[in-house]
Amino acid sequence: MRFASHEHRHRRRVAVLAPDGTLHPVPGTDSLTELIRAHPGLDALLAVGATALDGPAGPRVSDVRLLAPLEPPTLRDFVTFEEHVEGVRRSVDGVGGVPEAWYDAPTFYFTNPYAVIGPHDDVPVPPGSQLLDFELEVRRTASSSAPAGPSPRTGISRAARRETRAASI
Repeated sequence: MRFASHEHRHRRRVAVLAPDGTLHPVPGTDSLTELIRAHPGLDALLAVGATALDGPAGPRVSDVRLLAPLEPPTLRDFVTFEEHVEGVRRSVDGVGGVPEAWYDAPTFYFTNPYAVIGPHDDVPVPPGSQLLDFELEVRRTASSSAPAGPSPRTGISRAARRETRAASI
């Protein structure tokens, strides 16, 4: 099931995308972030989506402006790839390898949640810029019910998994 935040006729809306490309509005909300807060858990969201799909169809996805799906209150950008850590360390210190401390607490920084844009929006270029360097960010949103301890696959702690995070690729 695919939820979409979109703008149609100058109004922000949330809908479920049907296989035929039509959007079925989710009544009572204009924010996917708020919908997730109001209906925590996958089962609850799937039930909301199924109800929307049973309702009347709205516009086609090709006739709306898609927005960023979520409006996060905060973003942590984690340096989660060993190769990236090695490259940065080599360029800064001239030393290869990954420091052992990185495995205990991966490096992150807080980034600007207001810089999140939709899939077809133009990326604003600061005045006077001659080059624009930007990264594709992959995002994972984790709930506060994440299991305790570091993940056996990633080694990232529970506290880190509870935050919305983005991994540079």
